[in-house]
Amino acid sequence: MKNLSLLEKLDATLKYCIDNENKDLIQYFNSNHNEMDELLDKLERDGFIKRDKNPAKEINDVNGKPTIEGRMFYDKGGYERQAQMDKLHETVSFLNNKRIIRNEEMLVHATAVAIIVGLAILGWQIFVWFFPHYNDFHR
Repeated sequence: MKNLSLLEKLDATLKYCIDNENKDLIQYFNSNHNEMDELLDKLERDGFIKRDKNPAKEINDVNGKPTIEGRMFYDKGGYERQAQMDKLHETVSFLNNKRIIRNEEMLVHATAVAIIVGLAILGWQIFVWFFPHYNDFHR
């Protein structure tokens, strides 16, 4: 477990809890209680495992019982898949923001062109009104 990333450790711990629901986790962690407690606390806070409090000793049970949400989460790919999806969502959001900014700039430019063309047509109509052409009177 030492060479794994934190997400891989969380996924491995969740998998172990699912596969070995009634087995002790101490052997799996090679007696590293601090790391085991941190990972199990995270899984419990996320609602993926359930640990019973021991009222006599005020310590958590070393067995983690997976919940339905935990099984579904692991079947969907676990923490690593969630991190990939978060990164993909961030990338898509960034690209969408760039596209929105580009479209806004194009809209501003198109509006400026429309104003210029409209003013040119208005100027032409004013010119024709005050300076009529010779053929307008001889038909």
